[in-house]
Order: sequence, then structure tokens, then C-alpha cells
Amino acid sequence: MQLAFILYKYFPFGGLQRDFMRIALECQQRGHQIRVYTLIWEGEIPAGFDVRIGPVKAWANHSRNQKFHHWLQADMQQQPVDRVIGFNKMLLCSRWLLRRQSANLAQSLISLQQSLPAFCQL
Repeated sequence: MQLAFILYKYFPFGGLQRDFMRIALECQQRGHQIRVYTLIWEGEIPAGFDVRIGPVKAWANHSRNQKFHHWLQADMQQQPVDRVIGFNKMLLCSRWLLRRQSANLAQSLISLQQSLPAFCQL
């Protein structure tokens, strides 16, 4: 399964970033392909991760995040993923879930239910 993780910034010493890395590595060990969308990546990229850094620039966070959102949409339309995991509040994650929800809700809930106990043990 192709998983897309989205976070605005990755640096190896942040709490959100450590949670992301732990979960992404666990998913990779379970056989999933990992794609990461971010604006900034600091540190080593784990083997097998497809890290895509958004080519967006803006003066304000709101404008930059909005451009990042549009870039993400275009990239995911060209190269779709099976699931999206967002680590910041992002409109794209909500929209993606709503579009997929009607077709895959039962399957997603079953997959999530099966995965949660393992993530809780990390």
C-alpha cells in the first residue's frame, strides 16, 4: 500500500517529527511504501522513503501553506496514493478523506482498527 505522510517541516529533534518517523518506519517494516510531502527536510532521509519537498515560496505562512496545498493536490493527482496521513492540520487531508470516504470507509475503518493496537505498543 502506498502511504503519503504530510508534514510542514521535518527536523530530527521535534516531538511531532519523532512520532511521524516512528510511525512511518513501522509502516515501512510492515511492507508499505512511504512517500513524504514536506516544505523542509533536515537530517538523513531513511532508505526507501520517497521524500518530496514542496517547491513553494511565500512571505507569509498562510500563503506558503496554501501554495503547498495546491502543489500537493497536483502531485497526488498525477501519482495517487492509497492513504494520506497528516501530521499538521491540513485542508488537503480532510478533502482527500472525504472523497475516498464513500468508496472505502468500511475498509479504512477495518484497517485502522487492526493497526491501532500495534501503534499503541510502539
